[in-house]
Amino acid sequence: MNKQIISLVKNTKVPKPTLLIEKKLHDKIIYLCSKISTVEWSGVLFYEMKGQFGKELTLVAKDLLLLDINNKTYTEYENDTTDIPAYMCENGLTECFQGHIHSHNTMKTFFSGTDLDTLRDEGSKRPMFLSLIVANDNQYTACITIKGIAQVVEKVIFKGFDGELTHLK
Repeated sequence: MNKQIISLVKNTKVPKPTLLIEKKLHDKIIYLCSKISTVEWSGVLFYEMKGQFGKELTLVAKDLLLLDINNKTYTEYENDTTDIPAYMCENGLTECFQGHIHSHNTMKTFFSGTDLDTLRDEGSKRPMFLSLIVANDNQYTACITIKGIAQVVEKVIFKGFDGELTHLK
């Protein structure tokens, strides 16, 4: 993807997308962060899109498939495994988009140079790509690339969960 095509929407008049994380996914994230708390883990993030970028866009994060547990500062996986379509079929996710989720364990959540490279690489292969970084302290940072349009970066600190969909803006 041409790097000039990617721009931050943070200070424009374009409405910011809303990210909703379903309770099932949130519970899974909390579980993984508690059980794999000293190293980074990663996998495929499954999400739905409602609306349209530039107007009102809502992304609903539904589930994840854990594919790698690595070391304190790095995680990586190949997403060409047959496990992904099988998982999608078995869990009713065949209508979902595939994004990326990984942990920063004890670090703060941010998009490192490696994370931004992943956004560019994966974002150039598909119309839209969502990446979510989580940390053990319930901090979440999400970024979406939309091919040929923009990249949106938002930082969210998640403080509790009441069983309903949680808005992260």
